[in-house]
Amino acid sequence: MGDARNRLTISISLYGAFLGSGANLIAVLAQTSHYEVAPQLSLVSIFWFCIFGAVGALLIVPISIYHFREGPMRVYDLATWSLLALGFAISWPFVTAAFFPITMHFIQTIENGSGLSIFLSDLPDVILRGFNSFFVYGAATIYTGILAGLAFGIGGIVIDTMEVISNRYRSVYVSIGVSLILGVSILGFSIFGPIELLNRFG
Repeated sequence: MGDARNRLTISISLYGAFLGSGANLIAVLAQTSHYEVAPQLSLVSIFWFCIFGAVGALLIVPISIYHFREGPMRVYDLATWSLLALGFAISWPFVTAAFFPITMHFIQTIENGSGLSIFLSDLPDVILRGFNSFFVYGAATIYTGILAGLAFGIGGIVIDTMEVISNRYRSVYVSIGVSLILGVSILGFSIFGPIELLNRFG
């Protein structure tokens, strides 16, 4: 049971990280000023928005899955998955929003070629701005968070089902493989999907 529980936590966390990355990128693209220049977003911007979107998810998902899902033995525990999806939908936008100033700080430092001393000297102020961003940017991205929570719940049930199959056939890679396929698909759509369509999700 312990191995199955850990494997389920790892699988859902991987999926959550990819989902958080894609959702954060969509949330940024949906903001008017960024949407207008979305086709010109640099690879550096995409990389750091995705990284901190994943960080926001990883601060939430592993703990919640480990403590709320004792094991992948009851696939159709919809009440638990509904609660987990709601928790992700509400918490992810605000947690990720707290990292928005530091995300922009990383991007601007790299693109402007600023030195390490400048980066570190501005870092405390950037971190403090995260408290304001937690509320302001978090509220602005709540719609994306709700859609991400729905995707998290559906994907979680699918991965949970695959984990039961893994236990039945003693295969330790099924659920992890499915989580990677689902997560990479969502992230790929968030990066390469039509801008006009992505904007509707933000």
